[in-house]
Amino acid sequence: SSVWAQTAIKEKVASKEAILKARLEKFKDQKKAEITERVSNNLNRINEKHTQMMLKFLDRASIILGKLEVRVNSSTPDIKNAEAAKEAIALAKDAIASASAAVNTQAEKDYTITVTSEGRIKTDAQAIRKLLHDDLQAVRKIVIGAKQAVANAIRVAKSGKVEVPGPSTSSGLEK
Repeated sequence: SSVWAQTAIKEKVASKEAILKARLEKFKDQKKAEITERVSNNLNRINEKHTQMMLKFLDRASIILGKLEVRVNSSTPDIKNAEAAKEAIALAKDAIASASAAVNTQAEKDYTITVTSEGRIKTDAQAIRKLLHDDLQAVRKIVIGAKQAVANAIRVAKSGKVEVPGPSTSSGLEK
């Protein structure tokens, strides 16, 4: 189903790009039209690249969490409090699942520039770019939350101390 969804997304983007191309052909300034088309393609490529990196990270975090869960379940001596660790792992799995859903939703979004007029194309492009930036930042914060949940699960498993991550927990990556 993931392959089908990606194909549907690419078809939707291609149809919007075709509409953009048809509108750009009407421009008097063809250099401006070429730049607009290139910017539009780059915005969609940036979204695809960032969402792929986030999904790759979430997959690695899931693998790490799986390894930790095996160690907790096998009662290795370095695990101090197995019950607290299992709770932290469950919370981390939930965080990864919600982050993964958010990233997949972000990957489905289309950032093809919608042309209103030749004179307003710069404003249109800036608005779409800002929308992409804001959307990626929001998803990035969710992914960072999942990362912190995994780190917390590892900490709880190693120390045996239950730590509830609050809003003051910061990775230093947020702006």
